[in-house]
Amino acid sequence: MTKRTMTLTGTVLAAALVIAGIVIGFPPSWGGAGSIGGIEEAVRYKGRPMTEADVTLANPEIAVLFQSDQVLRLIESDVFREVMQSETYRELMASEAYREMQANVAFRELQASEAFRELQASEAFRELQASE
Repeated sequence: MTKRTMTLTGTVLAAALVIAGIVIGFPPSWGGAGSIGGIEEAVRYKGRPMTEADVTLANPEIAVLFQSDQVLRLIESDVFREVMQSETYRELMASEAYREMQANVAFRELQASEAFRELQASEAFRELQASE
C-alpha cells in the first residue's frame, strides 16, 4: 500500500466513525444529567415511621440478657464471629427443618426448662459437644 492509499483509508475510516457517532448520539449532548449518564439525585425509601409498637423493649428477660457479662463476652469473642460468618451456619438458619424445629412448642418448652439449662451447664455435655 502506498502512503496515499493509507492516508485515504484512514480519512474514510475517521469520517465513518464521526458519522456513526453522530447518528447513535455519541457523545451525549450537554444539558442532561451531566457527562456521566445515570447519576441523578437518589430517591430515598419513604416508609412509615417506626413507632414504639414496632420495637419491643418491655421484656425484662431480654434486658437482663444483654446486661450479662457472659453474653457480652460471647458476642465480642472471635469464635462467635467466626460462627456467625460461616456458610454452614447461614445454611442452617435458612433451612426449613430449622424453622420447623424453632416453631415447635415442645422444643421451645424444652429450651426453657430448668433441666435443659442444667444439662447445657454440665461439663459432660460440653465435652460431648466439643467431640466430633
